[in-house]
Amino acid sequence: MMASEPSRGRQAGLHLSLMLLIILIGGLTPVAARFALREMPPFATGAIRFGIVAACLLITSLFIGRRDPRRARPIERCDYWRFALCALLCVPINQACYLSGVHIAGAAHAGLLYALNPVLVFLITLVFG
Repeated sequence: MMASEPSRGRQAGLHLSLMLLIILIGGLTPVAARFALREMPPFATGAIRFGIVAACLLITSLFIGRRDPRRARPIERCDYWRFALCALLCVPINQACYLSGVHIAGAAHAGLLYALNPVLVFLITLVFG
């Protein structure tokens, strides 16, 4: 069954809105981190950011999980170590380095490096295949 034109237009509008939201959040993150670091140390700032994200993830998972329970798949035992490694690298190490860097450098430098992350990930995937 083909999607009707109005639903495609709504879906495209939703995608555009989400992309603009991601750009807005990504662009303002270094500036907001710089302001937050004026009042709090990097560890406290990271802990608050982690708490906010955890709450958003919980709310999102509650709404998405109720819509289509067939999409939920349990994590296989052999993948537990991968999730633990990602959690270690993405949360404490990443946030400590990022917030310490924002604290030392200006928001413009942090924003530039933050914006280059997708390019760096792409180049790393090319190197490692």
